[in-house]
Amino acid sequence: MGFRGNNVPVFPVLLGRGLGALFLALLSLLPVEAEPASSPGTLAELEAAEPGLIATVLGEVDLSRPGLEAVKEHRLHGETVAAGEALLAYYAGAGVKRFPWLGAERFQAETEGQREEAEAALHGTFTLQGVTGTQQRTASGGIDWNHYGPRKDPEWAWMLNRQAWFLDYLASWSITHDGRYVRAFDAQVTDWIVAHPSAPSGNSHDSPAWRSLEIGRRLLETWPAAFYGFAGSADFRPATRMRMLASIALQADSCLLHPTPRGNHLNTECLGLAAAAAYWPEFRDAPAWLDASVARLRREYANRVYPDGAQMELSDHYQIDVATAYQKVATFLTLAGHPAATEFEDDAEKLWSYIRLTMKPDGNGSLNNDGDAESNWSQIGTLKEWTAARGVEVAGGIGKVARDPQGLESVYFPWSGLAIVRGSASRGREADWFFFDTGPLGTAHEHQDTLHLSVYSGGRDLLVDAGRYTYKPGRWRRYFTGQRGHNVVLFDADAGGSAEIEDPPRRARQAAATTYLHRPDYDFVSGMATLRLNAGSATGYGLPDRARHRRSLLYVRDAYAVVLDEVFMDGAHRITVPWHFDPKCTRVSVNGNEIETANVADRDRDLGAGNLRIVPIPLPGVIAWRPPRIVMGESKPLVQGWWSPSYNVKLPAPVALYESASPDVATPAAPKCFAWLLVPGEGTPPDYRVVKAEKKEGKWLLTVRRPDGGEDNLALRPGGGTPSVSLAP
Repeated sequence: MGFRGNNVPVFPVLLGRGLGALFLALLSLLPVEAEPASSPGTLAELEAAEPGLIATVLGEVDLSRPGLEAVKEHRLHGETVAAGEALLAYYAGAGVKRFPWLGAERFQAETEGQREEAEAALHGTFTLQGVTGTQQRTASGGIDWNHYGPRKDPEWAWMLNRQAWFLDYLASWSITHDGRYVRAFDAQVTDWIVAHPSAPSGNSHDSPAWRSLEIGRRLLETWPAAFYGFAGSADFRPATRMRMLASIALQADSCLLHPTPRGNHLNTECLGLAAAAAYWPEFRDAPAWLDASVARLRREYANRVYPDGAQMELSDHYQIDVATAYQKVATFLTLAGHPAATEFEDDAEKLWSYIRLTMKPDGNGSLNNDGDAESNWSQIGTLKEWTAARGVEVAGGIGKVARDPQGLESVYFPWSGLAIVRGSASRGREADWFFFDTGPLGTAHEHQDTLHLSVYSGGRDLLVDAGRYTYKPGRWRRYFTGQRGHNVVLFDADAGGSAEIEDPPRRARQAAATTYLHRPDYDFVSGMATLRLNAGSATGYGLPDRARHRRSLLYVRDAYAVVLDEVFMDGAHRITVPWHFDPKCTRVSVNGNEIETANVADRDRDLGAGNLRIVPIPLPGVIAWRPPRIVMGESKPLVQGWWSPSYNVKLPAPVALYESASPDVATPAAPKCFAWLLVPGEGTPPDYRVVKAEKKEGKWLLTVRRPDGGEDNLALRPGGGTPSVSLAP
């Protein structure tokens, strides 16, 4: 998760871009936050107000390091304030020169959005994850760093304590040299430090200020940039600089002494430790911070990354977070001449390779489990720039995977259970891309999405995962994480029924035994899920019903896909199959029992003319479907027809619902089988048609007529067995 979360500029959204300058002018007339006059500014004032703080910082610094001779001399003579002033002079001089990428000039590529964010923050108004609010104040007038914001969402407090707007202050000041930005930073960081003078005992997973994820973000990005970037401003007061040094050591030691057990929080915590050791190596504990970061991340990689390169949360979004952590730690280790640098580059390479191999032809990520619709390709480029700015040549790690996302082939990851099925590489960003999840749910950020299918073709998303929207418990969280928000088979959905996946589990213990075939002309993959049904009839023992669902995908390259669903279950249940379309598919129509989009190219939004036709295949003697219906943006009586590109943002999106005409019974001996023909294409999808469907010798035999009159003969075996495929010449 990024420092601010969604990078949504608030004021152009609220006012229109043409009014941005007017709004900035109006804001400049409002009073700006300022630190009370009683707050210490000089080190002498700080020593008088908080005796012992400067001495504590000096005691934590290794004064034998080159450049600290004057600090050491003053301290030997008991001149605490003079020693502190010498230490700050060292950081303002040699320290800044050592990290040129943190200098103010690095931030001179200020954007309009950053300026507006900075102006709003001057007055205590922040935009976090797309939501704008003026933060509540404490009785003493300071910022309430624990308040959950305008939507009473804990995520607001987490993001607030990452303090991303400090970078907006720095960008604005580097262009305008307006001291208001520095003074506001000085006041707000002092307010935070005074409000958090000591770390809680033990691990503080629920503390917005002291959660290791927030500490890691501050130590990596906002605090180093502000500490060194504002070094040339007299408005960045000596007392504040010294307080920051004291707090930096306190925060790093908190992570050192109270580590997070596992997951992306641990990765970010370790990245913060490595950053603190790199940016403030003068601290005596800096080697311990770096060693702890290395040891924990090596252990975490062994325990939380599958052999196929997937991090166990199985979220594209958090995979990027983890891969970024390993690449940045590799960079810090390289700068420190640490021998583990090469190992970390190798780890980063495996993590980034997984990201590259799964991304869409346009470079965007897959949006699975908790995540956002974001460009993986641009984040690879940004990270390359980050390492290059630090003078590190990226030979391994991300340097080996930073190649064009086009031209990739189909791939199956046996531990994550993810199949990426692709059209011909020659089609570039217009190529077909199918995302088929047959594996474990994932840990910490999982959704009930096993056997979900997403489709991209013709330069745009067609079938999609609904996204994440929120972490707040409730009906919206249940929709976005539950089966109802995914392209999977639903049971009793019309009556509010739900299901929970029992198998596969959250974490794989071994590589999947899934059938996967990759041939020059076609791909085939099959997966199985066992579900506990939470509504509908129950067994005679009062236990919840269970169902098993097998889904097989046969993709004939650059032509069409056949999806075969096999279901058996306890009791009688009504079956619903939803197909969730991207909200940019604004024309989704029903023609008999078929669904078809009518998208046109929109080059202004970088959208191609990709479309999709979905046709139920009439397998004899199986489910009778009601006419399909399109649902969009419903919240009552049930939530359906929504898509979330990022946290706190949801958009109405069309969903085509196929519902069985009546409850059905399906046993292991007589499962219900139903199939779908999916035809992607640019403009009007080609006229592929299933002209024959029969069951013979235990196999489903399908004949697909091509637009040119040729016929493909397909034999699909129940249970996910190897198919027989005979394609027309």
